Amino acid sequence: MAETIITAQAPCCQLLRDQDVSPNHLDHHSIAHYHTLAMYEMRNEPGIPTTTAIATQPLPPGRAPAPHAPQRQGRRAAFRHGARRALLWMLAALTLLGLCVALAPDRPGINQYLAAATSARAVFRYDRALMWYAQAQAQAPQDARPLCGIGEVRAAQQEPRPAISAFQACLARTADQAQAAKVWQEVGDAQQALGNAAAAQAAWGEAAARSSLAAERERAQQAEAQGDVAAAIHYWTTLAASPAESADAQIQLGYLALWNGDATDAQTHLLAAAATSPAVRAQLQASGILALAATPLTGADPLTRLGYALLAADLPALAVRPLLRATALAPEVGIGHALLGWAYLQTGRAALAQREIPLGAHLAPAVSFAQFAAGELALARGEPARAAVYFSSRAGAGPAQCGAVGRAGAGAACHP
Repeated sequence: MAETIITAQAPCCQLLRDQDVSPNHLDHHSIAHYHTLAMYEMRNEPGIPTTTAIATQPLPPGRAPAPHAPQRQGRRAAFRHGARRALLWMLAALTLLGLCVALAPDRPGINQYLAAATSARAVFRYDRALMWYAQAQAQAPQDARPLCGIGEVRAAQQEPRPAISAFQACLARTADQAQAAKVWQEVGDAQQALGNAAAAQAAWGEAAARSSLAAERERAQQAEAQGDVAAAIHYWTTLAASPAESADAQIQLGYLALWNGDATDAQTHLLAAAATSPAVRAQLQASGILALAATPLTGADPLTRLGYALLAADLPALAVRPLLRATALAPEVGIGHALLGWAYLQTGRAALAQREIPLGAHLAPAVSFAQFAAGELALARGEPARAAVYFSSRAGAGPAQCGAVGRAGAGAACHP
């Protein structure tokens, strides 16, 4: 009997091996879904025993009756005969029930396929996930969920074009606004990966129209990257009304107010952000932006510090204007030229960076960041020997000492 049970369970184990998904990575519900799929595959398995094969298995022989007790022998024989017949009927019923389940005409449902795909994604078997999503889509062509899942898998595999195609097919089948907002967000991200800024903004706009705060943030950051201050202010103002986004939105609005030269408005936003939590207040005080907001932005030094603060906030497109004004007011100050050149380099204007960064390194040989920026520019131009000269001109100059301005470069030790 034990051999029969093991044989009947073999297809389930085989399916798990075929899917290459360890049961250790699956929850009980996922395993149940895999077993449902396995039961469907069992219908033609040669290892499933028949009713006759089970029912005719010999039972262990009974104990021989004592010769001096013929009446007790008859009673025991009758009992054994009745128990044998009951057992045979029970085994036959159980076998028929198992065969009915195994041979049922219904295929696994769409929820089982989706659960199998989710389990496959959890262990990064994207090929298996795509297979299960395709099975689910074939069973329910008008259901949006399989297509959304295909888009998510394609996006995870860094395949933006197939991802966009799947997401658009998903959007055509969904009436759920929350799901549509999430999908439009994914479409915007995929369009951005392709370099289609306008299409990304349009997709994020669709998501934001469905109350997606993440999409609104993407729109604000994209506007800042393009130097569109008016649009960025609009988006961040919308986000400031959300408690979850208020602190970051107020900080960004403070930076934008400083960029516009409105110190009073900047202080209002920055103090509102500081009031959200002691951690945010400490962060703003450490960055020096609160003190900067209380300083008239009329001289070269505060303008240079504003440009530095914008670079530190990863806003190189906005850092250019105050740094241009600073270098015009104090052309002999090397750090202003170095920071301006770095802002140019971060926004893809290499020719202008080539003019400003070496000038900054020449005028400020003792400033770590000026030498670091010159070394990075030399590396970008394929001049490693020249870069080594700049890097060695100041001991320890580089990102480890200077922190980060934008994605790399000047921190507190390199502060102008």
